Amino acid sequence: MAEATLLSKEMKKGPVEALTMVKSNGSLGLVACSFRKRESGESVGELITLRVSTVSQWHDISIEATSTFGELKMVLSLVTSLEPEEQRLLFKGKERDSGEYLHMVGVRDKDKVLLLEDPAIKERKLHGLAGGQPIGAPCRPISV
Repeated sequence: MAEATLLSKEMKKGPVEALTMVKSNGSLGLVACSFRKRESGESVGELITLRVSTVSQWHDISIEATSTFGELKMVLSLVTSLEPEEQRLLFKGKERDSGEYLHMVGVRDKDKVLLLEDPAIKERKLHGLAGGQPIGAPCRPISV
């Protein structure tokens, strides 16, 4: 049986909520994601749904059309294991900066965005996992 979990994160525009569902196979899926009403009393603008693709999976994300790519990264960090600074978002073949607004670069409802892990950070993670040993270094023998 699937289990739903509500995740929240604070952003510049206010709280973001994402309802995720853990499927029977253990994978995590986004059910809904939305900004709550802003504290200044200004209502939430038009929501658009984006299909964000990674190498092996995709997520349908509903987000305010006037949001920035940085805010989209925050929402994606709720769904993926990547922090916003580890993410690279590509739209129409170009990497987009966190400060760019979705509607200003032409993002519309049902558009696709590609999510990649920053290669420099990925390499640092791999070097960190190696424990400082150079690649190809001999291992210590194990005696039983």
